[in-house]
Amino acid sequence: MMTNKLQTLVSETGPSATEAAAGLLAAAGLDPGLVSRLTVTGADPQLPSILRIGTAAAAAIGAASVAVTEVWRERTGRTQTVSVDVRHAAAAFRTERFTVVPGMALNDQTGRFGSEFYRTADDRFIRFHTGLPQYKQVALDVLGCEETNEAAIAAVAKWNAFELEQALADRGAIPAVVLTHDEWAQHPQGKEVVRLPVVEITKIGDSPPQPFTPGERPLSGLRVIDLTRVISGPTSCRFLAGHGADVIQLSAQTVVTGTVNDVATGFGKRSAWLDLRTDLDAFGSLVDGADVLVQAMRPGVLASFGFGPEESAARRPGLIYVSLSGYGHLGPWADRPCFDTMLQCNDGIAYDEAQFRQGGTPVAVPCQAMDHATGYILAMAVMSTLIRRAHEGGSYHIRVALAGTGEWIKGLGRVDGTMLVAPEIAQVEDLTAVMETPFGEVRYLRPTEQLSETPSFYALPSAPFGTHQPSWD
Repeated sequence: MMTNKLQTLVSETGPSATEAAAGLLAAAGLDPGLVSRLTVTGADPQLPSILRIGTAAAAAIGAASVAVTEVWRERTGRTQTVSVDVRHAAAAFRTERFTVVPGMALNDQTGRFGSEFYRTADDRFIRFHTGLPQYKQVALDVLGCEETNEAAIAAVAKWNAFELEQALADRGAIPAVVLTHDEWAQHPQGKEVVRLPVVEITKIGDSPPQPFTPGERPLSGLRVIDLTRVISGPTSCRFLAGHGADVIQLSAQTVVTGTVNDVATGFGKRSAWLDLRTDLDAFGSLVDGADVLVQAMRPGVLASFGFGPEESAARRPGLIYVSLSGYGHLGPWADRPCFDTMLQCNDGIAYDEAQFRQGGTPVAVPCQAMDHATGYILAMAVMSTLIRRAHEGGSYHIRVALAGTGEWIKGLGRVDGTMLVAPEIAQVEDLTAVMETPFGEVRYLRPTEQLSETPSFYALPSAPFGTHQPSWD
């Protein structure tokens, strides 16, 4: 196992949630002084981790909510306040675990093939994602073993870590060798990641200003295309929907759908089938009528269909085009798919969790903190850009990466929460509500943010893909 001096974990408390929120507002081009509208209650630790997950959650959700209040002020001239509770915010970073859908269970991989950190022949550890069929099959093919956890342990033990990582990646899988912070800082991709801003907003075209018009809710009339899956992108678009945006989420029928994650992040949206390979005209019509396009495809994929950032802005002047990535848009891994659980291995988080517990095996964070935080940061950036568009016009390209968010979270300091037990739904039932949906009666986590004048709520229930048509009508 690799060795390096353990990072300072507990001696620095880091910034408060409101201070961290002010930093996020500034990063998105908003006045950090707007954070005076935000009140945060509670404190870390909230989850069994050395990361200040509650602080990160309250800061990200708080910053996005303050951005909502600024849009509302632009629209009406009225200000309002926001309150965020750290316990509720930390629960929001595990929202899929607190979503109860009749006949549907969270995909728990515990004890299954690909479920753990595997020790390699050179005494390192590696993980690989097997939550989707195509990734599981690649791992089975490369390892040449049966689909059991015991078989995976034996097969991985024959490989050196980086050779196995490369073999899996070459076949399109998502592997990650556990690295220390120092190793990640010296890694070719890590060198690019540490330079990433938490959010990047670039003007990519000119168009007349589009001032806000009267509306009952902060984001009334805003049209958003959600071309993302799993957690971060869908979370951002659900947040926008919770404040009045008209969001339509799209998926091709060839993609695995119908998961608890889909239900948890589907509230407030319309859900439609659309395959770019056969429905390009329908997609073009959506883009022509959209204000915001949020996509998480690999670099160049949408451009190959004629819908890259500049092409989309040319046909729809004033469009806000969002690119969500795992490792960022620069570096050798720019086009490599990434999940939060894998990134925890790369960027030193899993290693530090193990070192603090004085154990040899790396430990995963008990939530997808980078995924969820990225979703709220992305939503904040969209609203900042809407305000900019209202004043000076233009089309914009927003870039956000899970890896950049990970650096931000690590920069918040450390706390000893390792003796805690992650709550189950019985411990957070007071934070939930029930809604009748096409899936049946679904219990879900209520929006965390409490706004004094325009509370967040979902005007539509979560619905299966294909329930609605891919149009703005």
